Amino acid sequence: MSWRDVHPTRVTVNSNELIKILTSIAGCDYSRNTIMRPFKALLEHETAIRNAYRKLETDCEDERIWLDAEPERSGRSHPANGPTSLGPTQHLDDVSIRRLHEKNCQGKDLLRCMIEFMDKDMQSIFELRRQVAAKSLDTESIAHENLWHLFKPGDLVILNKSIEPGPQRALCILHVTGGRPLSAWSYNLPQMIPGHESPISTGLSSKTSTLVLDCFYIDYNGVKFGPRPMRLLLQEYNGLTLIASLDVIPLKLMAESDTALTSLIKRGEIFTSLCPSRHKTYRGSTLEEITDAHVNQYPRLPGCHGSAKEQINSEIVLDQKAGIEHYERLLSSHYKMKFGGDILEKPTGSNMRETWEVVSCLHRIPCSGCSDIAYDAEFDNNARTVFIQATDLLRTITLDEMKKGHYALLTPRMYGYALQERKWHALNIELVTDHKTTSNTLQSAHAAFDNLVLPKEHKELLQALVKNQTRQFQTASAMWLTEDRSRPTDTADVSMDLIRGKGKGLIILLHGAPGVGKTSTAECIAAQLQRPLFPITCGDLGTDANTVETRLAEYFSLAQRWGCVLLLDEADVFLAQRSSDQLKRNALVSVFLRVLEYYAGVLMLTTNRVGEFDEAFRSRIHISLYYPKLDRRTTTEIWDMNVRRLQNAKDVDLEIDEEGIRSFYRQHWDDTTNHKGRRWNRRQIKNAFQTALALANWEFHDGPSNTGLTKPHLKKEHFKTVAKTSNHFDDYIADLLREGGDPHEDVRSLRAKREGLRDDRNPGASYVETSRRQQSRSPRRHKKREDRESDDPETENLRLRFKVAELEMKANKVSAKKEKRWKSDDEDDSM
Repeated sequence: MSWRDVHPTRVTVNSNELIKILTSIAGCDYSRNTIMRPFKALLEHETAIRNAYRKLETDCEDERIWLDAEPERSGRSHPANGPTSLGPTQHLDDVSIRRLHEKNCQGKDLLRCMIEFMDKDMQSIFELRRQVAAKSLDTESIAHENLWHLFKPGDLVILNKSIEPGPQRALCILHVTGGRPLSAWSYNLPQMIPGHESPISTGLSSKTSTLVLDCFYIDYNGVKFGPRPMRLLLQEYNGLTLIASLDVIPLKLMAESDTALTSLIKRGEIFTSLCPSRHKTYRGSTLEEITDAHVNQYPRLPGCHGSAKEQINSEIVLDQKAGIEHYERLLSSHYKMKFGGDILEKPTGSNMRETWEVVSCLHRIPCSGCSDIAYDAEFDNNARTVFIQATDLLRTITLDEMKKGHYALLTPRMYGYALQERKWHALNIELVTDHKTTSNTLQSAHAAFDNLVLPKEHKELLQALVKNQTRQFQTASAMWLTEDRSRPTDTADVSMDLIRGKGKGLIILLHGAPGVGKTSTAECIAAQLQRPLFPITCGDLGTDANTVETRLAEYFSLAQRWGCVLLLDEADVFLAQRSSDQLKRNALVSVFLRVLEYYAGVLMLTTNRVGEFDEAFRSRIHISLYYPKLDRRTTTEIWDMNVRRLQNAKDVDLEIDEEGIRSFYRQHWDDTTNHKGRRWNRRQIKNAFQTALALANWEFHDGPSNTGLTKPHLKKEHFKTVAKTSNHFDDYIADLLREGGDPHEDVRSLRAKREGLRDDRNPGASYVETSRRQQSRSPRRHKKREDRESDDPETENLRLRFKVAELEMKANKVSAKKEKRWKSDDEDDSM
């Protein structure tokens, strides 16, 4: 049974004298004499009403004593001191005192009647409010119409994780309205206040209005911290529900509120440690982010713009300022992140359907403009004003001004850029981790670079160039993010170009056959110098010149901002030789050349088709490193390095037949002396280890049960299986590509040399001119010309004889068909 069946939903003050007394006590207008539940005016002025009643009791008693002593005062003038209810200048006479006494006694009786109503019919309300103030409720359930008593401005609330999955979010209440019975006259009125609609009734037949909480949380704009609004809606439900299952839970009523608050403060400190920009790792789900210009609201309004949740596992760069700039460009009018505004400036209006009724006015006709129901929204607004004047949480502040209250309200979301996906996300800072790896993992930045099989000169040169170039970004990035332009220029930031802003970048070309370590070099040098690796491909840039220019500018800007090592893998498309009949490709190359001039970061290009490069790139490349095909020594080092990595990986419980594997790759090298194309490169060796390891695991877990193994056993037989499978594929490709020549030669190297792409045996040879001649000459037209030049009379005579024989064969086939058809017709006639 609802309280509406056993408790009054309104009280009407019919006494004009009581209205005057309440008006003088509260200092507000009680001319509208009907007060609706939850009786906000009486809750607000309870203490004042009780104090006024006690004062009237004292005054009436003093006045009674005075009047009882009237016979003793007969024939004597009144003394200077009279009853305390009289003012110091009030003329004292028995008639005046008697009239005052009667008035005060009447007022006392009226107030006693009001207090009796409060003590009897409002007892449950006062008891609930006392328990909430004491942070200890006798009941775990509550009705929707009583939710208003749980929340007040300044309280911290938590979004229920069962309703809003993800990290726990805390908000501070600024204003509370709604959550009360609607007037019976207004049930069929359309809803006029956004945010008050009920999902059950869509605002047409709801009996109780939605409770609306205007809240705020602390956010970061890349420079300062400040409040951002969020409106929470607690919509109507029937009966009682557990407080712990509400969409929004008051922090003070949670079972472990102190622990939760401490956790929120600690997370806020982690948030500030990630400002202004950090290179980290992220693994897990991103956050759903609403990016509309209107107030962020929960539950979400239909048609909201925002980012959906995604699963990512990538290196990231946290940069709140750049993320905000991205979303503002992308969504334009839909997204303008700023502090304050909206419900922080103006509270959500009260629902007029709560206090609206049709009444008869002086003209004795129903009038929607006349009502005797008191408008009590001012009490909610006053509580909001008092909190705003007392708090410092609504100011825009710097990191040094942050306090525990700010840390607790900090959002768990920070914008970050996933380097592998080349995409912005709203990230959960609880899933952000450092790049530091433990000793029981296969990957380590310094170990990876040390294990990189390269000439020592290559390693030292790359380290020196990249470290010197990225040193300037640590200073430049700090200036960018803090908007401080007063710092001195680093010596590494000096450009030798005559034009300001040009020629400050470092461009490194890594070229050679596939699978010799070009891409791995870029990855390892970035990890070893603790700089973000920003890999992009031709597919990310597009094929249209305008699109390419826009995306290049975006990627170059971000890479320069964060001091990344920018890797353009397989850069052949944008570095190819220009020609007069390829205007679209020429445009792409020209755009790339122009943007490249003003890039001030580190760009590493990899290719295995260096012979197709346009000569204009030669002057823009600072250093070019050739990666030759693997010889016996480097192949041995790579095999031994992979074996060591498996042995040192404590998280891999594996038995390794080291001698057997060593004998395999030695034999494999010898067996491929006459088939150089079957020798494995760096990538193929890595893949062979992964495949062999999978075979060993399969044998241990799913193979025959009588093997007697206690752990997976990696042995040379697994590599033989991999090699056998690889040889079948190599044979097929060799038959497909070979066009004469040495049958034992590497067909891929032969083809690359024939097409002018590279020479795997002679890296110093230039094939640019050869490539240009091949591109400017149509092979099909060239072949036709050779055919015409080789024609002679004997060849022409032979061609004519073949033509005549072909025509005769066709004629014979036609005659045979006709003869068969005639025979078939004769047989039909005879029947």
